[in-house]
Amino acid sequence: MRVGSKLEIPNGFMHLAKDLSYYFVKNNAATKTVWLVYFRKRRDEWLAELVLIKRGDFESALLSKKITEASEVSTLPPSLKRWEGLDLVAADGARLNAKRSNLALAESRLLAIRPLLDRLPEILNAQRPQALINKIATDAGQTPRRLNYWFFTYLCFGQSVLALYPAYAEVGHWDRAIRFGEVPYGRRHSSLGRNEGIRITE
Repeated sequence: MRVGSKLEIPNGFMHLAKDLSYYFVKNNAATKTVWLVYFRKRRDEWLAELVLIKRGDFESALLSKKITEASEVSTLPPSLKRWEGLDLVAADGARLNAKRSNLALAESRLLAIRPLLDRLPEILNAQRPQALINKIATDAGQTPRRLNYWFFTYLCFGQSVLALYPAYAEVGHWDRAIRFGEVPYGRRHSSLGRNEGIRITE
């Protein structure tokens, strides 16, 4: 199984939830564990969560089809789902009046995770990989959760700089109907107050 293989757990298995998509990272013979990662959105931020499972349990679940490899192959992380199949570089080049290209931002993220990539063999053989990743990130003056997300998206999606593109395509595309209340969305009016206006519905 290759790094980044997407896994399906249709009925859940042990501590793996059925509603999440997991991606294979490492089958570690030294620690007898298999590393999986899943990606989730918390408010406006995407996070990567590393999950360890005993190697024997994982291989048993594969044989019994409790865990299966998905036929769908994603080239981009969930944060960029809207862009799947499109030419990101061409779309970036078509942006007018951009102060900084998305490609330049993605390359700066690649540079930020370089300390992790330089120590990849050490990380992949660590007894406590998440603790080591967090320490390397902190020592580099970076936010651990952000570097953690970039690191795992880079590993799981072809080790391509495109996996590190900013997810600006998702901005504004949330379901306003799921948030209850009467306070209008957006910034408060500077002179009329927070409750001025109404929420616009369909």
